[in-house]
Amino acid sequence: MCKVRRNVLTPLTRLMVILSLVIGVQALASPASAATTEARVAVPMYVTGFDADVAKAHGYSTARPINVVAGDCGSSLLTLQARPRGLHIITGFAVIHGVVAYQWAVDVHGPSGFRKTWGGSNGLDATWQGTADQGNLNPGTYSGIVTSPAYAVLEDGSICTAGPATDTKPVF
Repeated sequence: MCKVRRNVLTPLTRLMVILSLVIGVQALASPASAATTEARVAVPMYVTGFDADVAKAHGYSTARPINVVAGDCGSSLLTLQARPRGLHIITGFAVIHGVVAYQWAVDVHGPSGFRKTWGGSNGLDATWQGTADQGNLNPGTYSGIVTSPAYAVLEDGSICTAGPATDTKPVF
């Protein structure tokens, strides 16, 4: 059984709209007096698996071509913001279908290394953003990376895995 969608936007168009909304909302939320300029880089996410039960539960076909290994399904992001003796982490994704469930991890390496994780259901939203704070860090340069497990199970059954979004900041 195929699910008929009334949405006329192509997956790529939807992704571009979602990314522009996410970036626009984040820009509005940034304080006007920020001391540093930050660049946000979106890294592609790829289909790395398929869950037929999830596809069936949401009205999608459970048949998948065997020759399809990976495809562009969204993007992941990571931004580190330096704080006195700490870091503020902003991470997330924008994908082409609603998200049934997700797992996410960010590893931070530097004089004091640590890992932050998130997970759960996303209410079929196609975007998610998580934040975390880490204090009491030793001074030095810190590099963060979105790492395994970092994936979203989409409503069409695709498992969309994050690319390795990275960022580096000095902490004083």
